[in-house]
Amino acid sequence: MKKILITMNNLNYGGIERVVEIIYQLLHEDYNIKVAIYNVEKKELASYPFENLNCPIQKNKIKKMIFFIKRIIKTIEIKLKYKPDFTLSFGQQANYINFFTQFFGKSIINIRGYGWVEDTLFGYKIEKKMYQSVYKTIAVSQKIRMDLIEKYDIESKKIEYLYNPFDIETIKNKSEIELSENEKNYFTDGINLIAVGRIADDKGYYHLVKAMSLLKTRNINMLIIGEGPRFEDLKKLIENLKLQKNVKLLGNQSNPYKFMKYADAFILTSLREGFPNVLVEAMAVGIPVISTNCFSGPSEIIADAIVVDFKEKYKKFKYGFLIESLTDSKDYTSSNIELCDQNLADSIKSIVNDLENKELRHKMVENSKKKCKEVYNYLSFKNKLSLIINDLYGENK
Repeated sequence: MKKILITMNNLNYGGIERVVEIIYQLLHEDYNIKVAIYNVEKKELASYPFENLNCPIQKNKIKKMIFFIKRIIKTIEIKLKYKPDFTLSFGQQANYINFFTQFFGKSIINIRGYGWVEDTLFGYKIEKKMYQSVYKTIAVSQKIRMDLIEKYDIESKKIEYLYNPFDIETIKNKSEIELSENEKNYFTDGINLIAVGRIADDKGYYHLVKAMSLLKTRNINMLIIGEGPRFEDLKKLIENLKLQKNVKLLGNQSNPYKFMKYADAFILTSLREGFPNVLVEAMAVGIPVISTNCFSGPSEIIADAIVVDFKEKYKKFKYGFLIESLTDSKDYTSSNIELCDQNLADSIKSIVNDLENKELRHKMVENSKKKCKEVYNYLSFKNKLSLIINDLYGENK
């Protein structure tokens, strides 16, 4: 049985950890898979066997370098001991270590966010060397793949794209769980929009709240599910704009899908993404979706296009609506309403009017559910990943 080593930085239950868990579930019967994690704080988060390499991240610069070298040594040791056919790494630092230790087995690195295209850890020259010398790079979207090829002059055959996998049926079943009476009280008789995600600068929630301040008379209610480093700043902005009745922060919810199902539409206001899982999840739930036209992912999900250019404030597509991108101002002051905030408010108002057309709404929802079942399911993910793996073994023959 062929051997695969998977490495990642830590064990928090985020997007990377979820994908690793799914890969293990889908492939462990066909391949001998070993997962090695550099730092584990909560063992109970993993549903699969793993090895803890005990190399936590350090804040001090000197200690950071020492522990980075320690991670390299630990990776070499486990590669020599396990002798994998290839190593699949997740996370920026894990990718670098996989690159530095590629002489001990073929390396495949994963690029999960657009920020990894824009930012480098060790500088452009080393980054370019990494992409050009590893066996394969897997990008989470076509846009990331395209921009990496252009920026680092990578041979197109050395980089693939692979969308994240989703358990569409489980999402659907969870969305059909009834809300409690208290939970129903979050919703109003007007239009109810919902956003789900970590409350951080790059999610653009401060723009969304300011746009909502311009829609007070429109009977539009906004629910935001999630927590994060900007939770208190966002809460204060809502209070300063006197939007407590219009914008409600629900914190983290164990089942956000049942809230989505109750909403009239889902909205994503991110400044940048890799591949926004929550957008696909909302489509699978069966509600119309609205997203900023940010890099990367939304245009591929909503418009079946790598890049979408339009002069309008928003545009309607087969699977939802794209709105123009937002500034990265990080401005949580209530006194400053930017042009993009006004444009966002205008777009929301127009889209809400569009969605009063029941035929349009129904067609968009049905198209979205169909795409989720055909494109973003586990089988599609497994088949494409298997092709990448089989190509590697084909070269070994």
